[in-house]
Amino acid sequence: MATRRQFCRYPTLRVNDAVLDLPDWLPLFPLPNCVLLPRAILPLHVFEERYRLMTRDVLAGDRMLAVALLKPCTQEQYLTLQAPIHSAVGVGRVVKVEHLQDGRFNFLLQGVERVAVETEMTTGPYRRARCRVIPTRDLEPGQECRILRELRKQLSSPVLSAFSPLAKISSVLDCCTFRLADKLDAVASVVVSSCEEKQRILELPCVAGRAELLFAALSRLESIARDGLNPPPTPHAPPRRDCMN
Repeated sequence: MATRRQFCRYPTLRVNDAVLDLPDWLPLFPLPNCVLLPRAILPLHVFEERYRLMTRDVLAGDRMLAVALLKPCTQEQYLTLQAPIHSAVGVGRVVKVEHLQDGRFNFLLQGVERVAVETEMTTGPYRRARCRVIPTRDLEPGQECRILRELRKQLSSPVLSAFSPLAKISSVLDCCTFRLADKLDAVASVVVSSCEEKQRILELPCVAGRAELLFAALSRLESIARDGLNPPPTPHAPPRRDCMN
């Protein structure tokens, strides 16, 4: 069994021209109906004892953990540390935390990167994984410009421009420090409601493929609004996710 010291070694990886320090064993938080994309903010509520311990360890370290989407499984599997998960997971950093008097936690997790689980350790109180970064296949500048123009065009349509959450998130398109991949993830976190679609976006290394899925989601929103003669329903902030596994 690995010692606690092993969990606290942080190899340095270079990601998107920046340095991201990942724990040697990254705490893994498996959840149903929840996918964490880079740049997204996810509110979480932790009440189960093993995940209270996980949260305390995360806060004492580099405040990073991975959120994994659970696959459908039996009830017997669901309550174990071996419940099946998708191998592509979102890594986030805790940016705000509320310590509750009874030992529970509320915290906000901001997505920072997509990674793939290579090896899991399931002998401790909670799951941990060795992960590798999923490299992004960037595009030629001309292709990136075309995608960004199309994204601006869709977001400025009469229907979607009145859609307040999109009006707020569309400001990221002007952020000079965000790459195209960052901008697509930020918009997708608001537009895409299906966990299956979000998982596909998370898994795809190709920026063009992510853009295609996002454009399809925007087109569906626009069609629904036009057919119903109403603006698309406003997506609320995701509910706090209770620990289920």
